[in-house]
Amino acid sequence: LLQTIPKSFLTAIFSANGIPITAQYDVKSYAVFYDTVTPDGLPTRASMAYVMPSGSSGPFPLVSYQHGTEFLTNKVASLKDGEYVLGLAFASVGYVVSMPDYLGMGSGSGMHPYVHSRSEATAAIDAIRAARVLSQKFGVNLNGQLFLIGYSQGGQATMALHKEIEAYHTNEFSITASAPMAGPYDMSGTMANIMTSDQPYGSPEFLPYTLFSYNYVYKICNSPSEFLKEPYATNLPPLFNGKNSGSYISSMMPSVPSQIFKPEFLNEFKSNQNHPFRIVLRANDLYNWTPIAPMRMYHCHSDTTVFYANSEVALASFHNRGATNILLIDPYPQGTHSSGSSYCFLAAFQWFETLKL
Repeated sequence: LLQTIPKSFLTAIFSANGIPITAQYDVKSYAVFYDTVTPDGLPTRASMAYVMPSGSSGPFPLVSYQHGTEFLTNKVASLKDGEYVLGLAFASVGYVVSMPDYLGMGSGSGMHPYVHSRSEATAAIDAIRAARVLSQKFGVNLNGQLFLIGYSQGGQATMALHKEIEAYHTNEFSITASAPMAGPYDMSGTMANIMTSDQPYGSPEFLPYTLFSYNYVYKICNSPSEFLKEPYATNLPPLFNGKNSGSYISSMMPSVPSQIFKPEFLNEFKSNQNHPFRIVLRANDLYNWTPIAPMRMYHCHSDTTVFYANSEVALASFHNRGATNILLIDPYPQGTHSSGSSYCFLAAFQWFETLKL
């Protein structure tokens, strides 16, 4: 048990955080350890937060909430940090909430496989299963509805989760609605072009985070020195130990992210469509499938961190493949990745409320 919070106090918390929600229920939250699998399919243990309305047996819908990029492994919901307050908000108005920390974060071991879509999805699915078991244990009835939501990396993880459920788990889960927000769905196109350009980028730390993650999962190179020039090949890898902030890592990098690459590596990547890193980026694109359950992608047009084109590419692909339940909504066109997030969350929340039984 992490906390039991009365609804009057929750409403004050939400007001202080700019969340226009009035709590209807007291809330209980728990830190949970659960079994899942590594990117290689081996057994491992991960952590999550389970957040539930208190004082009523329901029935309630279930929300799977996927968090955005974190470099600090302790800045997660199971430790009452990160985006934990949004789990409280959902629970306070009558949702049971599953909040996976992802592999390698919270109390999980090993490196976090950042933006690796398959392990984000499997970690979230096993967290949903754990939430169902706990709901039964606590006498909280679920009404069968399942909502998926997340922003930034969480948007990508939400899209991956939706895809995974509809590919492999329709006998176990039925998605009511999915709201991926501002996610990097086009890793091999939009994001790769940004990261290999000769232009400055506001969050250069995302590039090595992705490189080291994919090399960890796919074992492309034996050493960072094969693709990074000095001093970055030596100085950057130790920074990704879960104890350094993104802003600190950014301060150790050039403003043009591609300048960390060896020139010969960068040239080969740009000229070879079958470069090993390009192949694994394509493996993590999230638009080459046909969603069935209703999906609304929320993204602000002025986002210069995860460019709006990610959502445009995904929308065009989904529509071309015959998906009919997909919308792309810009709730605040001048919003940046940071300033637009609250508008996206509120719009998605309001949509969920119209569907909730």
